Amino acid sequence: MGWTMSTLACAAAALAPGDAAPPTVACDAAVTAAAIAPSAPFQIVITASIPPGWYTYWMDPGDAGTAADLHLTLPKGFSAGPLRYPRPHAVVGPGGVTNALDGNVTLAVTITPPAILSQSNVLVGVDLVLLVCKEACFPIRLRRTLDVPVVSSSQPPPSAAPPRTQDRTPPKVRRAIEQAAALPRSIRLRPGTSVRVSNDVITIEGTADPAGEAHFLPARWPGVIWGEAIHATTAGGFQLRIPIAYDHADGLGKPPRLQGLLLFGRGPSDPAWMLDRPGPWTGESRSQEDQP
Repeated sequence: MGWTMSTLACAAAALAPGDAAPPTVACDAAVTAAAIAPSAPFQIVITASIPPGWYTYWMDPGDAGTAADLHLTLPKGFSAGPLRYPRPHAVVGPGGVTNALDGNVTLAVTITPPAILSQSNVLVGVDLVLLVCKEACFPIRLRRTLDVPVVSSSQPPPSAAPPRTQDRTPPKVRRAIEQAAALPRSIRLRPGTSVRVSNDVITIEGTADPAGEAHFLPARWPGVIWGEAIHATTAGGFQLRIPIAYDHADGLGKPPRLQGLLLFGRGPSDPAWMLDRPGPWTGESRSQEDQP
């Protein structure tokens, strides 16, 4: 059975008041590999084309709204990482300031297969709900099953980025690779940048970016308290010092994590780098950061 991907209209549940009509949102679901191999991570990429004037929400929606709700049905032995979001922008409304995503919104999640794959193909179920808002809000649901071929253990795993002269990657897979690559990457991968964490402050230092001044957008996590970032210009670039604290009573029993975006400039396509690591109050190693 072959690789499949389709463009479809997401289903909207009419939960808005009055006679408001839901938007038409076109959705794609794809994988970043023409075929998968044992232990070789790949990504599921979901795109939603949101009509002008409408928007959905980032991982921390802000003062109103809700983040995407993703449920995956994976074969035995497969594991999934956190959902990755693009850079949001602020929308001011009656409910306060929200972190919005609009236009062509791309989300991605990394899937890791087990060390042994005996089947010739795997089925991955995707069930995603986005809250899409304007004057009214509608939950938009995408349900899709992706049928992905498996590379035989005797074959080398497929390259995610083969040489251009030998590139036989299907166009839809190539587009999914490009879309995933455009999402914020781990701050650990930014050249010339360091992150130091103590019990009460995060210090981020790095080289400047032509897009503009560095700033930080934190993502809320139960029990984690963020203070206002203090920006300083250094000889080599910039320094951000961000106060942090942790309230165990508000932690909901979840191990604390520090999540947010290091941002440059103010435009939606300006550079953004993801911070995602255990809080210093857990005793976990910094090596447990798990963003791509």
